[in-house]
Parts: sequence; C-alpha cells; structure tokens
Amino acid sequence: MKIKKIIFFCIVLISCKSDTTKTFYPDGNLKSIAEMKNGILHGAYQSYYPSGELKSSGVYYQGKLHGTVEHFYESAKLEQREEWKNGVLDGYTEQYFENGQLAVKTFYQTGVHVGDRYIYYKSGQFSERQTFDSLGNLIYIFKRDQQGSKTISHALPIFRINRDTISVNDTLNISLNFGYEISGVLNLQIQEFGPNNLLKENTLTIDKFSSEILLRNIFEEPGQYRIKLITRHEPEVGDTISVDGWFKEINLFVTSERGLDKLY
Repeated sequence: MKIKKIIFFCIVLISCKSDTTKTFYPDGNLKSIAEMKNGILHGAYQSYYPSGELKSSGVYYQGKLHGTVEHFYESAKLEQREEWKNGVLDGYTEQYFENGQLAVKTFYQTGVHVGDRYIYYKSGQFSERQTFDSLGNLIYIFKRDQQGSKTISHALPIFRINRDTISVNDTLNISLNFGYEISGVLNLQIQEFGPNNLLKENTLTIDKFSSEILLRNIFEEPGQYRIKLITRHEPEVGDTISVDGWFKEINLFVTSERGLDKLY
C-alpha cells in the first residue's frame, strides 16, 4: 500500500510540472509545440511543416505574442521576421524572398504602419517606397522599374468627413489633404447620387496642394446618398509626382436628426 501511494504521488507531481502542449498532423508528425501557463500560451512556441522542418517560432507572454517572431520557408530559409509587443506589431517587419534577398521592410508602431515601407525586386533592386503618416494613412508612393530609368510617384490624400449621418439642410464637410506640395492643376470631379440615381455632377479646380480642401454641400431631401470624388491631375512638364485617378466613395444617410461627428 505504501508503494502505491508513492507511485501515485510521483505521477501527480510530474503532471503538475508539465506546461507544454503539442499538436500533431494525421500521420503523427509534430505540428506545433508551445509552453503554457494557467491554460494560456506563455513562453516559447514553434510550428512545423509536415516534413518536420521548422515553420515559425516566437514567444508568447500571457497569451499574446511578445518579442521576435520568425517564419521560415520549407527550405529552412527565413521568410519573415516580426517584432511584437503585447499582441500587436511594434517595430520592424522584414519579408524575404527564398533566395535570401529582402522583399519588404515595414515599420509598425502599436500595430499601425508609420514612416516608410520599402519594397524590393527579387534581384535586390529597389522597387517602391510607400510613406505612411502617424495614423497609418498611405500618403505617398514612389516607384522605380527594374531598369531604374522610370519613376512614378503618387501623393495620396488624407480623406475625412465630419459625419456619415446628417440632417436635412445641414452642412457636410469633406476635406482632402495631400501632405505634399505638388505642381500643376488638380481637377476634382464630384458626383452626387441620391435615391433616384445621379443627381448632379460638378468639377472643382484646385491649384494649391499644400492646404486643406473643404467642400460644403447642403441636402434638401432625406434618404440614402452616395458621393464619389475623382481626381484628375495635370502635372507640369517634367514633374514625376501625380495624384491622377484617386477616387473615394462616401455613403451618407440624410435624416431629420443631427448626426454625430465622425472621421474616416
């Protein structure tokens, strides 16, 4: 009887120390292994391809990714490296081609793209730079072809409206801010659709890109409206920056009650 009690005590003790969980493929090969604490992921984590090659590795802290996470091709070459903090991307994320060349480099701040994202061709040549503002809005794109002789740049506007529900005879404010000083002339085409399809169309010419554009519109009838904005840019000769072709659709409901302020 004494021996049985000792054996039982050892089994319980070993079970209490076990904080590792594993999953398996149908053929029995290991799929993932992770450290646990109080029933949640806490510690090292690895996943594997059916072939047994390492697929990804990282660390969890109280159920959230924290620190460096790496993903691998089945050839064991690094595919992506990320920096996490309390479950959100925070720091540089780097993606690689299987030949080892850097494909994309992005910086995140508390889960939001900020600053510049660099994109490369498989050969290692620079392909594209995308610039984000502090809120994660993509505001500028610079591209280069593989010959290095052609550049195409797009300054994308930051778009805001003050509400998505307004009252009859209320004023809707629409603002566009390109964030860059751009030469040439911008034609902003405005199409307004109401319950009975297209109501009116207007074209506004703007020649100052560094200031905010404010459009005011008053709706006389309640119902569902849709507004479409389209940019037509005529840059100066030799200018490599264009905003031509950007468009945005706004869905708006006009009611008898005043709406709440809202930014997009």
